[in-house]
Amino acid sequence: MKIVKIETAWISIPCNPPQGVSSMTIQASTDTICRITTDEGIVGIGEGRGAAQPEICRTIMEEYSPLLLGENPLYSQELWNRMYSYKLGVPGRPPEWKDLRRYQVALAAVDLALWDIRARAQNLSVCELLGGKPKAMPAYLSKAFYVDGQSHEEMCDEALTEMKRDGFTHMKMRVGRYGFRDAIERIEAVRKAIGPDIKLAVDVNEMFDYETALQTCRAAEPYDLMWMEEPFHRYPRGNDIGNPNYDRDNFSGILSRQTSIPLSAGEHHYGYAECFRLITRGCIRYMQYDVTKDGGVTAWLKVSAACEQAGILMAPHHVPHFHIMLNAAVPNGFIMECYDNKRQHPAWPHLFDGFPTVKNGMMDCPKGPGWGMSVNEDFLRKHGHLYAWG
Repeated sequence: MKIVKIETAWISIPCNPPQGVSSMTIQASTDTICRITTDEGIVGIGEGRGAAQPEICRTIMEEYSPLLLGENPLYSQELWNRMYSYKLGVPGRPPEWKDLRRYQVALAAVDLALWDIRARAQNLSVCELLGGKPKAMPAYLSKAFYVDGQSHEEMCDEALTEMKRDGFTHMKMRVGRYGFRDAIERIEAVRKAIGPDIKLAVDVNEMFDYETALQTCRAAEPYDLMWMEEPFHRYPRGNDIGNPNYDRDNFSGILSRQTSIPLSAGEHHYGYAECFRLITRGCIRYMQYDVTKDGGVTAWLKVSAACEQAGILMAPHHVPHFHIMLNAAVPNGFIMECYDNKRQHPAWPHLFDGFPTVKNGMMDCPKGPGWGMSVNEDFLRKHGHLYAWG
């Protein structure tokens, strides 16, 4: 079997209204697609997120495609090593290239497509290929964004409506944009609205410095939180620059020993070497590694195995339509991040035929083959940007 064709395209659909996380406002739902075809007619798809979409497409087509065309797609680890070594350095070590993000995102998109091909070649789902049994997974509603003009009451009402519709018993909210007091006020409002039985997680989006993160965690302990996510940036900045207590490799570990709230992180850790620091230094209870931003399935398997050994549960960030099969396949798979797609990700249910659904708070795991999905050509051609497609 040989790779004979590689295609890329991207799509961007405005969010109405714009959805604010703590560090920025998300104006549009975006997806960058990679599609790989073999000489046997087997087609695999992948997705990359976390860099400029045209640059992701260009990197795949102009820089990675020459490394892939004519090669056997079943040799996914060999091809992964080849792509990583091209710009990012030695596999297994932290990336060396300063413009690493677009290369890692492009690598992720390609790797996901290669694993799709591997599974389809054996008429298996990716979950089954990894030795797992496709099964529904618990899901949480990722909600309570910053929306201009929206009161705390309106924020809570919107979240409750969506939770009741799909039976969610877990939810995540955003805090951090306006400091400590606003964070506690938002947490208090949501906890009061959803009641004591709903599991509640909080995402700070790396906005606090260490002292504010510690202050917030301690003040939030009475609200029975499932986790506090990314309470500060993974590198020192702002008030943390020059802080003698700032240990770049173990700052989260220091915080985790000073609060009863479990910590989570991983979506912004590029390269599994960065993830290993979180794992081995006792920094987190939940790993939020994102296969569309870094490394694909090939890196996921290494990160999830290391987490299993450390007793860390997998709670992958975003893109549940790819993460569901991976989370279902590993023994430490815990929960899926899902959205109010109408407001946050209007493209997803239309772009991917076979997009998994949520019922009674559980996300369905497609039975395959591959990712159990295909790209909706009509929707992509109508709304997308066909960089090299068709």
